[in-house]
Amino acid sequence: MPNSRSNFQILQSYPSLLPTLLTFLIHLPTINNGIVWDDRAALTLNPDSMATRPFMELFRNDFWGQDITHDDSHKSYRPVAIMSLRLNYLTTGLNPVPIHLCNIIIHTVITYLFTLLTSHVVNTHSTYTKPSTKMYLILAINILFSIHPVHTEPVSCIVGRSDLLSGLFYLSTILIYIRSQLASSLKKAALLFLAVLTGFLSSMSKETGVTCFGILVSIEIIKALTVSKAKAKKSSLPLDLKSCAYNLFRHFKAPSVAVATLIMLAAPLLILKVHLALHRNASLYKWSILENDISLLSSKTHRIMTYGYVHFLYFFKLLYPKNLCYDYGWKCINSVVSILDYRNVITVTFYFFVGKLAYEGATKQNGVYLYSGALTVVPFLPASNLFFPVGTILGERLLYLPSMGFCLGLPVVLFDFGSYVIASLQLKKSSVKVLKLVIFVGIAVIATACIYKSVFRGLEWRDELTLFQSALTVCPSSLKVLNNLATVLINIDKKNAPEAKVHLDKAIGMHPNYPSALFNLGLVHYVMQEEELAVERFEASIAIINYQPKTRAYLAQCLLTIAYKLQKNNQWDLAQEYFGKTLYQSDASINQGCDLPLIFHVRCAVGHELKLPGAENLEYCDIAIRLNDERKANGGDPNEFILTENTHNAAALVLRNLNRFDEAAERYRLGLIANPDCFELLVNAGGLYGDLGYHDEAMQYYSRALQMSPDSPELITNIGWLLELKGHLQPARQHYIKALELLGDYPHPQIVNNLKNVEVRIEQQHNMPIDEVEGPAVGGDVSGQDEL
Repeated sequence: MPNSRSNFQILQSYPSLLPTLLTFLIHLPTINNGIVWDDRAALTLNPDSMATRPFMELFRNDFWGQDITHDDSHKSYRPVAIMSLRLNYLTTGLNPVPIHLCNIIIHTVITYLFTLLTSHVVNTHSTYTKPSTKMYLILAINILFSIHPVHTEPVSCIVGRSDLLSGLFYLSTILIYIRSQLASSLKKAALLFLAVLTGFLSSMSKETGVTCFGILVSIEIIKALTVSKAKAKKSSLPLDLKSCAYNLFRHFKAPSVAVATLIMLAAPLLILKVHLALHRNASLYKWSILENDISLLSSKTHRIMTYGYVHFLYFFKLLYPKNLCYDYGWKCINSVVSILDYRNVITVTFYFFVGKLAYEGATKQNGVYLYSGALTVVPFLPASNLFFPVGTILGERLLYLPSMGFCLGLPVVLFDFGSYVIASLQLKKSSVKVLKLVIFVGIAVIATACIYKSVFRGLEWRDELTLFQSALTVCPSSLKVLNNLATVLINIDKKNAPEAKVHLDKAIGMHPNYPSALFNLGLVHYVMQEEELAVERFEASIAIINYQPKTRAYLAQCLLTIAYKLQKNNQWDLAQEYFGKTLYQSDASINQGCDLPLIFHVRCAVGHELKLPGAENLEYCDIAIRLNDERKANGGDPNEFILTENTHNAAALVLRNLNRFDEAAERYRLGLIANPDCFELLVNAGGLYGDLGYHDEAMQYYSRALQMSPDSPELITNIGWLLELKGHLQPARQHYIKALELLGDYPHPQIVNNLKNVEVRIEQQHNMPIDEVEGPAVGGDVSGQDEL
């Protein structure tokens, strides 16, 4: 039977194994998450991730696949993260399951590395003497890290790969450096080189990784500040400050420490120089009001007050991670523009608390406090907006590294505070036991809530609808949230158009010159068959930003739809005018570099209507089909796919005008393979076979189409025409009459003429021998009116 010593040794393994296992289990449900939000930009729309560019080009592009020397590049240089996504794609394609599994595994490994770091810090730098106290503190720290809900964003979304890889190399750098302090000279140099290498990889995974070198310098500072006070020399300065100043001087004058520190200071400067060299002469990206409105405040005082309050909000997200959101852009956090704003009190109190902890750590030589402060503050500096504006006011992914310091410090601070309270109250042992039980139950409840929140939040990242809907409850006035939610609603089901319109109207009400919202509202109007309003919204968006190839593509589609409706209503002149507008926007979109299959389909269709060169129109149709097939093969956005049967239909009509009838028939066949129930294809194929004299085949196509649309005047007319050609005059006459009845006040002149002709023939049949009756007039059908 194991003794108490062996039991304690087994228990000592819990601080590493339990949190690591817990981390994996908490985030495992996210394995079924999809490709959402920025994931598409970083993966499916990024040629570097999709391996459609040469490998070496990813070292010249930013995280989103754009040339980093361009002024509109975000300058986010993360080649290691892109290489990992590229490897995912080359091995398992666009299946999101293995990609998310990689994220979960990396985060699990990070948790294990974190347990090694906390074990070192608490065992080496804490003032606690009891091994059990240290063990339970380490366990509490590690469990807090494993269950903290703020980690769900980088783990649950594919874009978070950069944060995870950066964190992996970040902790590796720290642990290797700590290990090097205990090694011999030769091994120490090798480990130091390895620490610089992993630090470089951390910075190449995400820019914030470069701050790991600041942590290494902080480690040396902590070592200096935690030297025994007995070694401090007398000075006229107060004892605590004297100890800090003297110990720092004494520590850094040692040659080995000085050399290591110089290397750690030089490494980030060298990385920064390489980064800037890649930019060449390109200016930094200018953030708009949507990403960072605080940076646009004219008053420096207002910027300082607002950023200070945002720093508190970052801390509050760590302390109370209840309301989490994927985006905190305008207008989610109001700026602080008055010195009398109550939020300034919160900011000052927060900074006082941080300063107090730093002072306590330095003067009382509390290494755990100092480690906690360094691991929290140093990796947060790039996101603080203190040195340069960043592309988000508040981002939960930016808390991934700082959360390590927070999770390290919070249990220790609470333990010290609790010990102080118990000692001050001089409670009896029985009361202390009751108090400890209450504290334990409270911790268990909080831990359970964190686990639930982490799991639930991870599942909110499963698709964009749940993600954006959850964001709306946290930031109901965020322009991006309103715009993105409306987009998803309309993409899921066109019936959601009215709800999407409510969100977009709210967004445009707050920011009338928001091009993306105007574009999406145009789409909503188009779906609701309000084409004229859609045109107004598209044109308003283009008036704000001229370079909008995608907006012009959908504007061209909308104009083409209006032209077809005018054509059906016999408003020929106005229809031609809209066909001309369609052509202008189509060419403008293509000239601006639009690669949507839709725009090439529209260009083919309008070219046919305007009788432009047939070979050119056919080429546009072929480009549309090719681009559509490529997008499907590469996992493009399904909402940007076209129905290839419609494009085959358009190509067939072009080929008919070129008298290439066999090729036209083949296009109809291909279109009907894509969609056997395509009404336009069936009607036009019937028209082609009718023109070629294959009346039985034509009737088969028309009959299938009639089952789908029994009240189509054009189709009924064409069937009547076939019947007339076959000599079935009375049935033909009934079809013409029915077609005219369906048209009501807008009779088609060709149908009227057909009815007159067939009635004349019927009358002649009663007065003449059969062999003297004339056949139908040429051009009696209306197949030319079939829509593209």
